[in-house]
Amino acid sequence: MVKTPKTEVGKAKEDLTETIENLTDDAEKLKADAEKAKVVEEKNAALDKQKETLEKAKVALETAKTNKADQDVIDKLQDAVTKLEGSVASAKASVDEAQAKFDEVNESLQERKQSLH
Repeated sequence: MVKTPKTEVGKAKEDLTETIENLTDDAEKLKADAEKAKVVEEKNAALDKQKETLEKAKVALETAKTNKADQDVIDKLQDAVTKLEGSVASAKASVDEAQAKFDEVNESLQERKQSLH
């Protein structure tokens, strides 16, 4: 079959349409990637704040023990420290999960990017 200019234009149009679709897909994935990165950043900030609160509670507990505070005060501070430790562990797990999802999306995007080149 002899290629006519019309056939070549049609092929070029198809190629251009495919390229636009691929770029649109990549843009959507980049947007999702950015959103996941933001989630990871927010979760890390929350984790840091919880760690800071935990450290303050531990200092308060040690101070209460050193100053021989009422046992009730020491017990309540110990309960607070225990709960905060659980909260920090939970927040860390949440950060790890969000980071894993981010890494998964990022890896998929890198593979897609390499396949386009």
